[in-house]
Amino acid sequence: MQIEQDGKGFAMGMQSGGTRSRNKRAGSVWLAASASALTITASLAMSASPVLAQQKAAAAATADMSTLAFNIPAQSLNTAVLAFADRAGLQVFFDAGRLKGLRSSGVQGTYSREQAIGQLLQGTGVSYRFTGATTVSLVTASMTNGAENADDSTALRPIVISSLGSTTEGTGSYTTGAMSTGVKLPLSVKETPQTVTVVTRQKIEDKSYETLDQAVADTPGLIANQNFGDARYQYWSRGLIIDNMQYDGVANPVQYYARDSDGADDLDMYDRVEVLRGASGLVTGAGNPSGAINLMRKKPLDEKKTTITTRASSWGNAEAVVDHSTPFNDEGTVRGRVVSSYGAGQTYKDDSFNKDGLFYGTLEADVAEDTTVNIGYSYQKQKIDGYDWGGLPVKTDGSFYDFSPSDFVGNDWQYVDRQQHTAFFDLEHRFESDWKLNVTGRASWSKSEMAASFSSYTGSDLYLYDRLFNYDNDVYSFDANLNGSFEAFGRDHDLVFGVNANRTNLKILNSLGATTLISDPLNWSSSSDFDYAAFTPFSRLQYQTEQIGAYAAGRFSITDSLKLITGARFSWYDYDATTTILSTGKVTQNQINENGVFTPYAGIVYDINDTISAYASYTSIFQPQYNFGRDGSLLDPITGTNIEAGLKGEFFDERLNGTLAVFQVNRDNVASRLSDVSYCNPTILACWEGVDGVRTRGFEVELSGFITDRWLLTGGYTYAVSKYTEGPSSGDKFNTHQYPEHVFKLFTTYTFPNEQFTIGGGLRAQSKLTYQTSTIDIEQPAYAVFDVMAKYDFTENTSLQLNVNNVFDKEYYSALNNGVGYGFFMGAPRNLKLTLKHSF
Repeated sequence: MQIEQDGKGFAMGMQSGGTRSRNKRAGSVWLAASASALTITASLAMSASPVLAQQKAAAAATADMSTLAFNIPAQSLNTAVLAFADRAGLQVFFDAGRLKGLRSSGVQGTYSREQAIGQLLQGTGVSYRFTGATTVSLVTASMTNGAENADDSTALRPIVISSLGSTTEGTGSYTTGAMSTGVKLPLSVKETPQTVTVVTRQKIEDKSYETLDQAVADTPGLIANQNFGDARYQYWSRGLIIDNMQYDGVANPVQYYARDSDGADDLDMYDRVEVLRGASGLVTGAGNPSGAINLMRKKPLDEKKTTITTRASSWGNAEAVVDHSTPFNDEGTVRGRVVSSYGAGQTYKDDSFNKDGLFYGTLEADVAEDTTVNIGYSYQKQKIDGYDWGGLPVKTDGSFYDFSPSDFVGNDWQYVDRQQHTAFFDLEHRFESDWKLNVTGRASWSKSEMAASFSSYTGSDLYLYDRLFNYDNDVYSFDANLNGSFEAFGRDHDLVFGVNANRTNLKILNSLGATTLISDPLNWSSSSDFDYAAFTPFSRLQYQTEQIGAYAAGRFSITDSLKLITGARFSWYDYDATTTILSTGKVTQNQINENGVFTPYAGIVYDINDTISAYASYTSIFQPQYNFGRDGSLLDPITGTNIEAGLKGEFFDERLNGTLAVFQVNRDNVASRLSDVSYCNPTILACWEGVDGVRTRGFEVELSGFITDRWLLTGGYTYAVSKYTEGPSSGDKFNTHQYPEHVFKLFTTYTFPNEQFTIGGGLRAQSKLTYQTSTIDIEQPAYAVFDVMAKYDFTENTSLQLNVNNVFDKEYYSALNNGVGYGFFMGAPRNLKLTLKHSF
């Protein structure tokens, strides 16, 4: 995206962005196929007109006269303009303060974008002008100074502020105009009284992210740790595990073992990733006060468009992606989109080969003037041969072996084979009274088979233990909410009421295999044949979770500068874990039942001036836990509070967002493992006790957006320390082996004046990780990993991009384990990725 200042405000124009790449593995056949595709697409690029600037100027000369179905009810003009921008796929620039108190009569029917905005503004005293093919500026009479245009008409000189819709595809931006992950209200980043980050479509393409794992690893304040599997990640925020995901705003709890069956989300089918840091219990219910990750799917476009992307990368990887969207009738009231990809190739680990594919299809229809329905289905499949499940060991004193990132201590027959089917729907009904009903549902069915090994010490001897797992995981989730605005005491206020529910059913069959002595981990030979008969079924596990909640929240305008955001939730939670030992038939069952749990939320936002606002928020914590107490029963849930305060700013006419936040999380009844098992019930191998006074405290700084009209940046720094503040462990830190105290993330791009060449670079840096006992001392020193990219736009529709990750080939362990025998994973070495994209 480029932003130009012409003395009459800022006009945003879109520029072809880079593409996002998934490091899918391929052998020589796939590499050759990819090379052929690259050659064909390059030929198309070279045959196209090289005069890119002329193309862009022509494209911006007139507004798009194609028609769309609009159904925007009468409401405040500010809200109506946002709805128009989202529906029309335009960027609208206006001074929000000058529209206060104005109302629009709305627009219903099928119109061109120019006709629709004209009707939307009718009778308001506000005018518009198209400043480009996809950009519009709004002005009021008081903003007109009588200047003359080239055609002798009166020029409008607005003080303009960019207003993006929630969708980020095609905006070229590193931020979004609205998000509702926190309280289900469409708030901007500045209006949300918690720290939020949006990984936009442009950022996904510029960094060539493959999966959510990579996006999380690059997001300020977050950590993605490999945990029992080089393709199984655990996400952390502010020193705490993120155990709640959302899909299109629908809460989806993450069961620990389900990560082996579900795999990582493929970002080809998503528009953006919204990240809320801090407690999210108002809409997600039970969970850690760490945050929530909300993946927002791509929707069908209003115009016909096809994008073909081919990728080739290190270790013989190749991939092809097709993304096609089209309207099915002249009115554009029925629209569809399909995304399909396939990739294959080796990984950086010895004897490891990966194949995966994606199909995503969605259909959207305006079934009535005031009702839109979206349905869809996705299928993901992944097969990794030579799958590294157990990671690497360290020596018994905690010192590291001299491993390289490609080393693999396991059997070459190890594999994971998983697939996931997902169906979803979304219904939006718009009432004339400026209210909307949203009903969203999601169901996923995942299956996985994993044959793998892990190493562990017995005394000073290191052994390899073979295992075979079969997973079957079904997840159902639902959310319905009614939201809108009302006027009281001369001011506009916003409300949302909703209910949501989710149910998970995870089944695991655990089979035991051979045990082998590892005489020398540095010279381990993993060649052997896989044999099903060598495994004996040992246990069958089933985890069932059900949660139902009702919530309400409001944003109340107390004064022009002060907004109060408050809400509450009631939750009903049931958990049932059943373990069956197959050899004896012994069944062990544990249950948790919590009824009517009350979770309050309160936040304030005060506008100090037009640029800076101060905010504060408070919410309570409710987190069931699955650790056993001394008597063999499960511990009571963790309770506590999450408090956050800070400053937010919108700079350079809202092109750059900034946040400075301090936070504190107080938790009681946190599980602490007892070292003396003689206190434990004899039927269990280990037990815990609840400890009060566990505190996590820290601060964050983040910037995201345009520094200049060609310089784009996103980055942040987080400091977080977790300590016990009561009891015998008072003053001791915890989780020092998984979450560092200091985390810094940065990525920036610059587009040269010819608008064809873009360069970028960034880094991920963190302080040391440590794990210590009386006999073990493990430490991963502080490190930084640098990435660079370069992109060239042959035309507005064709681009070639190169990404180089870990430029200086830094060797490091991404996370430490709380033991020595297994669970240590080294980060990927230097790797390159070349992406060629063509749209038509």
